[in-house]
Amino acid sequence: MTAQHGADAFQNSSELCLTSIRTAIEFTMDSSVKAKKSKATQFQHARDNAIAALGKVIKHQANKVDINQLMPYWLSLLPLTHDMDEAKI
Repeated sequence: MTAQHGADAFQNSSELCLTSIRTAIEFTMDSSVKAKKSKATQFQHARDNAIAALGKVIKHQANKVDINQLMPYWLSLLPLTHDMDEAKI
């Protein structure tokens, strides 16, 4: 939301936002989550949501972030496979 609607205000929190998004994307699923299909599905939806958030940062704040670093990283995470609403966007 901040990246999409925050305009210049995003710059103040961009580093924290990007670090948090990357942490969410790279968080690994532990064995207790893998063992329960519903929990694994929720995990994958949350990961897809974080990847979509990174895409929105790139789209709306490209002039305030290192696009040369973020774009290849984001593209390597596609396609989204669980959150079909975000995949369409």
